[in-house]
Amino acid sequence: MQLHRISAENHAGDPQAALAAARTISLKALPSVERRSRALGDIAVTYDRLGRRSDCVRTLLAAERCAPEETHARPATKALISSLLVSGPTPMELRGLAERSGVVV
Repeated sequence: MQLHRISAENHAGDPQAALAAARTISLKALPSVERRSRALGDIAVTYDRLGRRSDCVRTLLAAERCAPEETHARPATKALISSLLVSGPTPMELRGLAERSGVVV
């Protein structure tokens, strides 16, 4: 399944392949909001690894809109948010997401 390929390609160090896999997925076709949120979280990681910070933040916010509890509780997502806070500009939207996720701002 392409959904798992996003994570696998990121883990293997190939964010371009992860992004290609993400482009083949219809998020609306996924069976649950939790799966959509997880996919969006993996896509956010991909954007982060590609240096596409604004796309990363935008995708994290989309994951939060999809399944807030999942986004706020997932350790990998919280780690990504924390990393974004210390690695560059922190728009208000990112600070808000960090606060809602319990990540120290």
